[in-house]
Amino acid sequence: MWAFVVRRLANGVLVIIGVSILTFMMTVIIPSDPAARWAGVRATAEQIAKAREELGLDKPLHVQYWRYVTGVVHGNLGTSIRTRQPVLDDLKAYIPATAELVITGMIMALVIGMPLGIWSAVRKDSWVDHLCRAVAVFGVSLPTFWLAMNLQVVFFRWLGWLPLGGRLSGMIEATQAIPNITGFLLVDSAVTLNGAVFWDSLEHLLLPAITLAAYPIGLVAKQIRSSLLEVFGEDYILAARAYGLPNRLVTYRYALRNALAPTITVFALCAGYSLVNTFLIEAVFNWPGLGNYSAMAVITGDYPAIMGITLFVAVVYVVLNLAVDVLIALDPRVRF
Repeated sequence: MWAFVVRRLANGVLVIIGVSILTFMMTVIIPSDPAARWAGVRATAEQIAKAREELGLDKPLHVQYWRYVTGVVHGNLGTSIRTRQPVLDDLKAYIPATAELVITGMIMALVIGMPLGIWSAVRKDSWVDHLCRAVAVFGVSLPTFWLAMNLQVVFFRWLGWLPLGGRLSGMIEATQAIPNITGFLLVDSAVTLNGAVFWDSLEHLLLPAITLAAYPIGLVAKQIRSSLLEVFGEDYILAARAYGLPNRLVTYRYALRNALAPTITVFALCAGYSLVNTFLIEAVFNWPGLGNYSAMAVITGDYPAIMGITLFVAVVYVVLNLAVDVLIALDPRVRF
């Protein structure tokens, strides 16, 4: 088992190194001058040259890359050209909001998507199956920005139940002490017993979380249905039913356990994808997270921030894949 983990971890390190090289080369190839952006709009040629020297852009490419890699190893992702702050500090400020949004969306995907997939498989070709499949296709196919804006129209403009956007209302920010322990407002407000902040942050979180969860819900439902139908055709399931075991026991104890492996893999990849695919959602709902930070970094040509975000996402993907591989490998048949 340890050898398996070490091999997977070594593959992950190679992936991260490859991503860092590709990202670094892209920042070199793109026709833009970070030194000019660093020096300012009205900078002179001498100021730009000084900025180039300050940023280390006057060095050969291999020297620049080595300096970047050694900095990353020591926890230095560079300095953002736009904010003039260390990229690592920016990530620490923006990641909690996005992580809270993604985690909530993924929980919704599991709570809603798994029952849909199970019901669809158990009642194959019935009206329940058709309805669950329609919901799954609906979630996978809808454009994120379209769904987000329509949810705003329905729940904010027509019904007035939920706020339009943001992470907290202006009144709460002005009158309440906002706790900052983990960066997760729901957790921090619950720990500090601040009910006003908790309910306000929950109301602001619901619409973007539902929008984010729509695609994973459809994906999880379709994957669970497909895996369960495949397992239902196995001999041991047919034998269990022939022995007269209750259908619920056969489905949830024997079939579902063996159908979860591919679903876990897909779910982990979807969680990593959602982490950086929130920029449309965050733009529509004015959510102060990593998606907004990434979009601004791309628009302004903030290469240190782009490289830091890309490296962070690569690490998240590697960790999620490693965790999934280890969980699946706990089955002795997989290791064999």
